[in-house]
Amino acid sequence: MSADFLSGLLLLGVLLFGAGYLIKEFFWESLSGLLTRHRPPPPAQPNDHLIGATARVVDDGSTSGMMRVRVGMETWRARSADPSRPLPVGTEVEIRAADGLVLEVAPRPAEAQQSTQPAS
Repeated sequence: MSADFLSGLLLLGVLLFGAGYLIKEFFWESLSGLLTRHRPPPPAQPNDHLIGATARVVDDGSTSGMMRVRVGMETWRARSADPSRPLPVGTEVEIRAADGLVLEVAPRPAEAQQSTQPAS
């Protein structure tokens, strides 16, 4: 075998490898999406980690116009899941949804509130 033939094979190998690499890098996700017909899950919202957490109403919104709840050491704007039922200050609520910087809350069931109360 001559050196020209071997260098040609080496060049062909490098070109095929490079073409495969470029296809993988630029088209792999679209090709694999077509083959599997799988849609990725929607991106998580920044405040989704608060959903399910317990909070306490610190401002019922009667004077300020916007209800506020305390989650841990932070105070958040909130709205009630049931707007016809006002939530008084001190009510323990559960966060149901997060819409940007506003939390949607609902009162916790009475038995859940009793289980978190310290025994006296």
